[in-house]
Amino acid sequence: MNPTIVSLIRHGVTDVNREPIFQGQMNNPLAIEGTRQAQLLAARLSFVKFDVVYSSDLLRAVQTAAIIVKPHDKEIRTSSQLREINRGDWTGMSYKACAAADPAGWQASRVNPEFRSPGGESFVDLHKRVVAEIERIALLHRGMHIVIVTHGGPIRAFLRHAVGLPAHHMQSFQAANTSISRFKLEDQQWSLLQFNDHAHLEPISVVSGS
Repeated sequence: MNPTIVSLIRHGVTDVNREPIFQGQMNNPLAIEGTRQAQLLAARLSFVKFDVVYSSDLLRAVQTAAIIVKPHDKEIRTSSQLREINRGDWTGMSYKACAAADPAGWQASRVNPEFRSPGGESFVDLHKRVVAEIERIALLHRGMHIVIVTHGGPIRAFLRHAVGLPAHHMQSFQAANTSISRFKLEDQQWSLLQFNDHAHLEPISVVSGS
């Protein structure tokens, strides 16, 4: 059987991505620039064969996926398990406001993967949720090329799983908007093929952030 290939794609940029704000599971649409990023990615992928497409059910991911699949006429399968980390009461708050309201919690959020903001998830929670869902999808579509449109947090979580990074590296790697991170599953072992490939964004500025 052929190896299973999973291409994790981060959604295009939103207006909230440009601000020092916890976006989390806010259901924001793509910014105009985010739509353009997705169009550039779609052009790059227009001659790439993939078999199935999944997306987080948050709007910014679904909109990105819809642009990507248009040349391929593929169905988009959405899953809430592919969402960004749930920031709970911190959702929509600026980093500065969170640090002022809860200095100890703010510091813990930067270094402790088990820290949960009030009503939210920890990075460990996110890791378990995302890895379980991607493993489920990979098992369902063995030997295929699977495209999954998701968020920065889930991509970092799966990278940690695939290459065996310690949990404290949760903030060490960033995936740019509409970047591609590709993984291979063969003989029940994951390997990293590429991470944060955003060569298609050279005509415009690359936007990073949470």
